[in-house]
Amino acid sequence: MDTCAFIMSGMEGACKCQAELTFSMSLHAITDMSSVFHCPPEPPVDRLAPGELDRLRLKMLEKGFLGLPDAVELDRKLAKLCSRYEPYVQALAGRFHLAVPPWAGTAEPEK
Repeated sequence: MDTCAFIMSGMEGACKCQAELTFSMSLHAITDMSSVFHCPPEPPVDRLAPGELDRLRLKMLEKGFLGLPDAVELDRKLAKLCSRYEPYVQALAGRFHLAVPPWAGTAEPEK
């Protein structure tokens, strides 16, 4: 859902359309699971470390993704989307004693 939210916050084209569909289905599943397991939404935890969004935005620009919004607009849009699912993710993680992973990993993928 994090990847979908990031794409929806600042990319255009087919990739954004797929992210919107995936986000919608995932949100539906997560809210349903929360209901089934009696997990009311919890206050969200900010999993995006300071400066991480700027790093991700720059990485996307380096990879050729143009047209990303400025950092303030990207942050605003991303926060709005994350607020829709984070409370449910936190509730389910607590219910099943799971750690919610950081928003973005630090390791570079293998080539």
